Amino acid sequence: MIRAVASNATDTAYCTLLAHSALHGAMAGYTGFVAGPINGRFCYIPLEEVARTQQLVDLNDHTWAWVKSVNNQPDFASGEENG
Repeated sequence: MIRAVASNATDTAYCTLLAHSALHGAMAGYTGFVAGPINGRFCYIPLEEVARTQQLVDLNDHTWAWVKSVNNQPDFASGEENG
């Protein structure tokens, strides 16, 4: 996860859960997976499932503008330094 601001306690807890899940999967001998939450439970998700569909972000969408402003991300599409 790349962010423009320091992580908070929620980020730290979430990343710890992801790391522990990934480590447990690797130590169990699983390969080709990513650990992630599905319906509130951490699961091993095959990489084929993750890569099967492509999701596109509408750069003109209000939600994307909100994400950029909350994370203090510049608008790389317009060439501006600060968005």
